[in-house]
Amino acid sequence: MGGEIACALVGCGANVAILDRNLDPAQHILELMEPRANQAVAVRADVLDPESLRQAAKVILDKFGTIHSLVNAAGGNKPQATTGPDLIVF
Repeated sequence: MGGEIACALVGCGANVAILDRNLDPAQHILELMEPRANQAVAVRADVLDPESLRQAAKVILDKFGTIHSLVNAAGGNKPQATTGPDLIVF
């Protein structure tokens, strides 16, 4: 769901930073954003590691100059926290 939100925001003209512990899925989302992928950046970060968040913030500020919003779309650790064909959000 977070990837779809990121793609929609880029489609509306927003700059987007995708933070993830594993950059492979984030890179895939950047590929889906073509030709607007230049408005996005994938950054390695772990919310349990404050230093990685400080480093991610620096990367984002260096690229975009400011941060306006945060969309927390973390999930997947529990089957009940995910969605799929047989499990809807609502």
